[in-house]
This record gives sequence, structure tokens and C-alpha cells, in this order.
Amino acid sequence: MKGNQVAGLLLLGLGLCGCKTQQPPALGEPLAGLTQEQLAERMHTTQAVIARLESGRVKPSTRTLERLAAATGMRLRISFEPAPAN
Repeated sequence: MKGNQVAGLLLLGLGLCGCKTQQPPALGEPLAGLTQEQLAERMHTTQAVIARLESGRVKPSTRTLERLAAATGMRLRISFEPAPAN
């Protein structure tokens, strides 16, 4: 599996891509070529942890999301937004 696929599936599994389909998002250059092992190394964790996150079997902590952002050259942003009126 190529880097964009790994990272895309990770975000899809975490429910972070906002996708309405089961296709992982195109994530661009910072993630190109990353394997699960490489992402795990950058996050200071194991490949097994990355696999569990990708599968959606576990919910990541804020700390894990911060490490994912740092490992992929991204910035973590968590926000509250008004809900649409019913």
C-alpha cells in the first residue's frame, strides 16, 4: 500500500476525512510514500498501532492526533462550529 493510501485510510478509519464514500482522500505531498512502518516510526509507535487506527477499531486520543499531525507535517485543529438549523 502506498503512502497516500495508508494515510488516507488512516484518516478515513478515524472518521477524520469527512468523506461520504469509502474512498480515502487524496492527501498530497507530506504523506506521499509513507508506509505503516514509516508512519509508526515518525509517530514513535508501532506498525500494529497504526493498523488498529486505520481499521477504526480504536479511537485516537488527542495526543495521538497531535503525533499524527506532527509526523505528517500537518497542524491539528479541533473546533466547535454551530450546528445547522433544523
